[in-house]
Amino acid sequence: MHRVALTSAWSSDVASLKDLAVMCENEQYLQLCRVLLGQERPSLDSLNSAMSGNLVRVMMPCKSVRKLYGPGCSLLHLTGHLAAHPLYRLCTVRALPQVVKGAEAFTSDSWTALQRRMVQLCEAGSLVDRPSGSPEVRSTRCRAVSASAFLWGDDLSEASLEPLKKMPLWQHSVDGMQVHADAHHVGGLDRSLGCISNCQAVLPALSSTTSRATSMLRASAYLHQYERYGLSREEMSEAILVMLQVQHDYEQLSSD
Repeated sequence: MHRVALTSAWSSDVASLKDLAVMCENEQYLQLCRVLLGQERPSLDSLNSAMSGNLVRVMMPCKSVRKLYGPGCSLLHLTGHLAAHPLYRLCTVRALPQVVKGAEAFTSDSWTALQRRMVQLCEAGSLVDRPSGSPEVRSTRCRAVSASAFLWGDDLSEASLEPLKKMPLWQHSVDGMQVHADAHHVGGLDRSLGCISNCQAVLPALSSTTSRATSMLRASAYLHQYERYGLSREEMSEAILVMLQVQHDYEQLSSD
């Protein structure tokens, strides 16, 4: 049986107990709410709405409309595709278009435009489709082990998949990109695109978390409270080593 964890924080249990973990970083989604809604201080409801809006586009039951897209996508199939390699189990979700609530009826993006912008976001390791059309700039492309794209809405039989072929995938990936489609409208949009990828976008969060955890452990910060509940210094050190190994594994995707 495959298990999926939706998490904004890493623990050593994720690697040992879960087949796949979807990382939802608060800071990334706060930035998404600021850009989309113009909220300097987004509310918890806005944050949860942004997360669920992305997740629904890759985790709803999907029934393909033509043979080109395969037989549809179950959660079991999705997990097996994205986390086939035991070293890589952390995934990132993106969705397009990103529109202010109430403006859905005035949004009309072509499938080609949505795919091109999605590839740009994936290359940049970003979740936010900025108004300028230029996502964050990275020194290197954010590479993915594998990815699954979901097309929702109208004119699916006419959609070309050429733009998605430019997705930056690990050269050792087998069947790195899978595409699924369903004629249902999501979020009141005529066309929308979701993408879940096992990619290097998780590296900043891993690096920041391991750095802060190491500093706190060296300073013995709050250590007595953890020990009171049975978590020893040695166990915390082992958990940090697991995280450092995961970070190293994802960094190696750029070294081939």
